Amino acid sequence: MPAAITSLRPTQITVGMREVKTKRKRWRETDRKEKGGEFLGKHMIPVVLGPKENHYIIDHHWLAPFMMKASKRHFTVIADLSKLDPDAFWLC
Repeated sequence: MPAAITSLRPTQITVGMREVKTKRKRWRETDRKEKGGEFLGKHMIPVVLGPKENHYIIDHHWLAPFMMKASKRHFTVIADLSKLDPDAFWLC
C-alpha cells in the first residue's frame, strides 16, 4: 500500500534535529561516492499499519525528516495491525 512520506505518523514523541543534520551530512558524503542507494537500502524506515490503515514509524525516526527534505520514499511495512482497535494497537 503506497503512502507519501509526509503521511507517516511517528510513535516517538521527539526527533533530535542535530541527529537529522548529522545524518543528512553523511548522506551527502555517501551520495558523492555513488553509494546512496546502498545507504538507503540499509536504512529503510520500518512502519506498521495501524488504525484506519495509517502508517506508524516504529524505528529510524531521525530518517523521516531527512527523507522529506530529500523527497525520498524508503519505508517498509513490517506488520499489518490495522484490524486492531486503537486501544489494543497502542498496547502492542
